[in-house]
Amino acid sequence: MTNFGPIRETPGDFETTAFPKSSNSGFPSSAAPPVETGFDPGPIGGTVTRPAAPPPPPAASPSRNLLYIGGAAALVAILIVVVIGFSGGGGDSDDSAGSSRVTNPITETAESESGSGQWGSSGDGSTASGPRQSSNDLNVSVPMSHPPCDGSGIVVLANAVTPGRYDSEIQRYLNMYPGSSYLRTDESCSSLRRRDDAGNPIYAVYRPAGRTQSQVCSAVRAAGGTAYGKWLDNTTDPRHMIQC
Repeated sequence: MTNFGPIRETPGDFETTAFPKSSNSGFPSSAAPPVETGFDPGPIGGTVTRPAAPPPPPAASPSRNLLYIGGAAALVAILIVVVIGFSGGGGDSDDSAGSSRVTNPITETAESESGSGQWGSSGDGSTASGPRQSSNDLNVSVPMSHPPCDGSGIVVLANAVTPGRYDSEIQRYLNMYPGSSYLRTDESCSSLRRRDDAGNPIYAVYRPAGRTQSQVCSAVRAAGGTAYGKWLDNTTDPRHMIQC
């Protein structure tokens, strides 16, 4: 085996190969892939073309506007009908209330004509409810009255005590004293005499005369004749007459 000894490198023994250098780094550069921009840049050095703006939304058609207007008008019409309906219901209530108010004065007039409407309460403190029907009512122009025994006074204008002639006599007295009423004493207050000396029922024609002696006496003097005053209660002696 041949010994060549140590090898020495001398300049020029190897060729130096030069590699191309990049302008920015010490490594060769490779071409970058193209970048998609989403629009056509056009020719180099030319004007850039941008995508066109989307078209504006179409305006509402006239038919749709008319539909909205028609719906609003229909809603207003429904509201008007509802208001009129409520107003009509209230009118019915008012009419029915008016009818009852028209009926009540007729009852009150009948009470005042019969004499019972002159007092506001009955002898036991309850409110008088109008004339009561009785089998002893006479066949005359007004019904028999039942005045309350509340301590008020009356002026007795005339009496009828003859059985069989009650109707004719009481009607004659009612004609003589317009606005007067009549009662039967045994169906009225105990301060009135129940029967005459012969035991016959007494029918009396009378007018209300107030609550004081002076008022009763004034009514007695205005009536004249054989008129006299009496209290309507359940405590006064039936033989007692108001002294005027």
